[in-house]
Amino acid sequence: CLSDWSSDVCSSDLTGPRTVVAWDYAEGSAVEATLRYENRPYDSRPAANLLGVPEPDTVARFTQLNADLAWKHQWIDKPKLRSTVRLFQMVNRDQAVGFYDFNRWGVAGTLRWEGSRWGSLIGARWSQWDYQRQFISPAPEDLFKYRHTQDVETNARIFRKLGRHATLFAEYLMEDRKSTRLNSSHLGISYAVFSLK
Repeated sequence: CLSDWSSDVCSSDLTGPRTVVAWDYAEGSAVEATLRYENRPYDSRPAANLLGVPEPDTVARFTQLNADLAWKHQWIDKPKLRSTVRLFQMVNRDQAVGFYDFNRWGVAGTLRWEGSRWGSLIGARWSQWDYQRQFISPAPEDLFKYRHTQDVETNARIFRKLGRHATLFAEYLMEDRKSTRLNSSHLGISYAVFSLK
C-alpha cells in the first residue's frame, strides 16, 4: 500500500503497455530507456478523501507513468564485473479525489561481481516523493504545506552457486526514510535459498 498510516495488507492488479529503446554498444553493455503506463486497481483497499480517511464502499485505483534511463556496463568478462546506474521518475495519480497524487524521482546504482561459484552485489538508491495534495498534518498552521519524503536504501549480498538451478545467498538491507510528516528506519538481514526447476 502507498499509505504509511495503516499496516493493512492489500493486493492489486497491474496492467499497461511498456516501451523500451536500447542501444547495445558492447558485449554485456547497454543504454536503455523505458516508458511504462500502468493501471493499478486494488482488490480491497478503499479510496481516501482529502483528509486521508477511507471512504466506505469504494475501491482505490491509481494510474502510473514511469520513465527510466539505465546505463549497464560490463567492465570485466571473466570473472564478470558489471555496474548499472538508473535514473527514474514516476507520476502517480489517484483516480478518486487525488489524496495519493505524487511525483517520485531518484537515482539507483548497483555493482555486481560474479565468479564461477561465488559472487557479490552492492547497491544504493535515493528517491524523493513530492505529494500534490497531502498536507504535513491536519493542523490549521500546516494547511497548504505539502508532504515530501526522501528515501535512502542500501543493500549488500553475497551468494554461492550450488548448481545450475540453486543459489545460496546472505543479504543485508538498510532503508532510511525521512518525511515532513513521519521518519522511519528499517534494517534487515536475510538468508535464503533460491531454486528454479
